[in-house]
Amino acid sequence: MSVSDRVLQFRRWIIIAFHAGMITFGYWLAYLLRFEFPLSSEDQQQFVRTLPLILVARLAVFAWFHLYEGLWRYVSMRDILAILEAVSLSSLLFALTVLAFVDPNFPWPIFPIDWGVCLLFVGGARLAFRALWEARVRERLGGERHTLIVGAGDAGEMLIREIGRNPGLNFNIVGFVDDDRRKQGRRLHGIKVLGGIDQLPDLCRTRGVEELLIAIPSATGTEMRRIIRACRAAKVRFSTIPSLAELKEAPFALSKVRRVNIEDLLRRDPVSIERAEVEHAAPLLSGQVRLQAG
Repeated sequence: MSVSDRVLQFRRWIIIAFHAGMITFGYWLAYLLRFEFPLSSEDQQQFVRTLPLILVARLAVFAWFHLYEGLWRYVSMRDILAILEAVSLSSLLFALTVLAFVDPNFPWPIFPIDWGVCLLFVGGARLAFRALWEARVRERLGGERHTLIVGAGDAGEMLIREIGRNPGLNFNIVGFVDDDRRKQGRRLHGIKVLGGIDQLPDLCRTRGVEELLIAIPSATGTEMRRIIRACRAAKVRFSTIPSLAELKEAPFALSKVRRVNIEDLLRRDPVSIERAEVEHAAPLLSGQVRLQAG
């Protein structure tokens, strides 16, 4: 059995031991932040007496929330929320146990300080691991492609989330463009909406953009042709996500991003019907039908 296989065999215990170390150090740091260094002998004794309680509370609750089973390189907002719930619940259990059975006069500021430190350590460790893993993937693939997303709506937001889950795709999103002036200057997942579609050529030149991703599935044929003209003027590679009709057939995925084809340019434009004219013409048409029948 190789060294890596042995490590994987004991992976869960290694993760539990790592969490126990973070919990212990975080609890010790909470004491230092509350009482300053050096701690008095009384504070040190209190720390040693209550440390097993916080270890049991946190490790048990973390196991209940399955925090030892996740793959850290895929950590998501759902994982961070689970960590927030687990840390909060274990802090509450620890505080109630200490105040009820150990020391009713226990210094209560320790509880919120330890809660914040533990949340920072447990959540931060996962985010740091993911950042290091993504950097390693990008380095192995030989750099990132500076990319602009055309469209800062729901589809653009889904595209950003999918790219975040797949760092191996090697996109470095430098911004959005969108004609909606209410969105310009705002940020979506921390990425700024830089301007409108007509500014694409200038933005691509000044930002060193190498690729454009069109994320406007609701665009009509006329709108798509205008977007394509701007993309061609920018002289960079461009791709699009499918139309709404195609997305209804299957869930959105990055694998659906493709080169623009003739069907995209021929999308049906919406037909507006003047309701008043239809209502006015209806009696005339019905009378004509009766005359022909007679």
